[in-house]
Amino acid sequence: MDNRQPEWTGKEELTELKYRGHIVPGYKIARTGLIISYKVSKKGRPLTWSRRSPKADYPAVKLQIPIETIGIAYSSKSYDLNHAKVGMIARRVDVHLAVADTWLWIDSCPLDLELYWSSFSIELKEIMRSYFQVDHIDNDRWNPHVSNLRFVSPRHNNPHIKAAMQAEEAIKNSS
Repeated sequence: MDNRQPEWTGKEELTELKYRGHIVPGYKIARTGLIISYKVSKKGRPLTWSRRSPKADYPAVKLQIPIETIGIAYSSKSYDLNHAKVGMIARRVDVHLAVADTWLWIDSCPLDLELYWSSFSIELKEIMRSYFQVDHIDNDRWNPHVSNLRFVSPRHNNPHIKAAMQAEEAIKNSS
């Protein structure tokens, strides 16, 4: 596991963490992906990144999210409900998705839509956002800094398409 979690100095710019467009109470996030929990202590404590799963090498953290934020029906036998406080769901959230949802939410759009983005309503942008994926510009999954993330279409997040686009860009830049 790669562990390049940023250190918490207390000087970072923090804002309320958003998940699926909703503020998650008790958490703040920095542009670097550092997530601070204020659930237990008013001073806050940084959450430790861990690998999302054995097959998915992305940093993730476990959050307690209010059920109404998720907007999905759950069985009373659900692991997510049984391992959380009443009215909450325990959810592993990818750090890069939390950074993108919080810091890029509506301001960023896939390259294909840049010409039209400013003419779309906020409601339409929010609907369209669910169809985008978050791309790591430098291809480093353990670098969730906001400057390294952008929204792309699923097609443009395909490794083969990305490689072809980067090769094309390199040829343009060398001319």
